Amino acid sequence: MLNKSFALVLALLLLSCSTPSRDEKPVVPSPYTMDIQIVWDIDTSLVDKFNKYVVDESVPRVAEFKVGKSFPQIFPGLILLSTKFAEGEKPEAMSFCYDTLSGRFYQIINRSFETDFNEIVGERFENGISEEQAFWIAACAVFMSYHPKVIVCRAADLFLEPRLRSYMNETYTPRPGRPQKEFSNLWWGWDAFPSANNDYRGLYNAYRDSIMDDDILQDIPDGTFGVPTVEKDGIYYVVTFFGLPGGASGEVHRYRLRIASDGRLHRSSSEVVFYY
Repeated sequence: MLNKSFALVLALLLLSCSTPSRDEKPVVPSPYTMDIQIVWDIDTSLVDKFNKYVVDESVPRVAEFKVGKSFPQIFPGLILLSTKFAEGEKPEAMSFCYDTLSGRFYQIINRSFETDFNEIVGERFENGISEEQAFWIAACAVFMSYHPKVIVCRAADLFLEPRLRSYMNETYTPRPGRPQKEFSNLWWGWDAFPSANNDYRGLYNAYRDSIMDDDILQDIPDGTFGVPTVEKDGIYYVVTFFGLPGGASGEVHRYRLRIASDGRLHRSSSEVVFYY
């Protein structure tokens, strides 16, 4: 079921945070990494199973579960499903996960995200979590809740982000037996290939002079971008990301999450820190 050729490596996109200069240091990856794998072949019987066993008037009937994404390092067996609802159904913002190990569905409704996400966490981490596990849990929550299209680690990312999609499409070599497909603007944030670090360097070098001369990138205040951080605060881990939300909003957001020692999401926030 799992096609592992599309492994996400967050470390490949969590780059140096310094403001661009003529003497800018080489791209430096974050110490934190995470794999998100694309699941192409969704079991077609899941639709009937979902519509038969999920009895909740607030949940519409499903017509199709399409591609999915999995998080093997922290939630083995769990698949976040891309859902097509039955014709005429107009649900509120929600998504669904399926646990292939337990055979259970989870619904994630935007207005109750923290509660629903903690249903997934459940009792998986009764013995406590490590700093790395806190990062993985927070990264899943950011991905599911806020859907950032890019993790912003330095000023150059603001210049390069609009060019990432076309660059990836132009440089990607299709796998044998799988037709080339245009990549969405999410590729750099979450669906990057293992070569993304090299891709980034190539793209950066191609636009280096333009980046250095871009007025928007000058005098950007501190706290606008940076590699993700994990800090201990009592029984909690506080995990911080900087990213660009979906759409063409021209905003940089700071995502901050508090993860309890049992892995449960205690609090999450998204704050605009810069307009460009």
